[in-house]
Amino acid sequence: GHDYRECYGFENYALGNLVPQASPKFTLFNNTAGNAQVVNTIAKSGSRSLRFGSNSDIDLNIYRTLTETKVSRLEWSMFTPVGKNGD
Repeated sequence: GHDYRECYGFENYALGNLVPQASPKFTLFNNTAGNAQVVNTIAKSGSRSLRFGSNSDIDLNIYRTLTETKVSRLEWSMFTPVGKNGD
């Protein structure tokens, strides 16, 4: 078996709109959806991170069928500025 993982180091992308440069891995939910931005802000590692705005609406395309015999986990790191909160 293969160790299948969808991991992304956003420092490998150009600054600006994630879509379409990450296509087909990331796509917009619909034509009016907002892009997420690759930005130079605080990141857990590297120099770039992904920033979601209030209208960002993107989809991660995972090329694998999940069944009862496979386990998957979605994990991310989130920066929360002082005085703000998020979930």
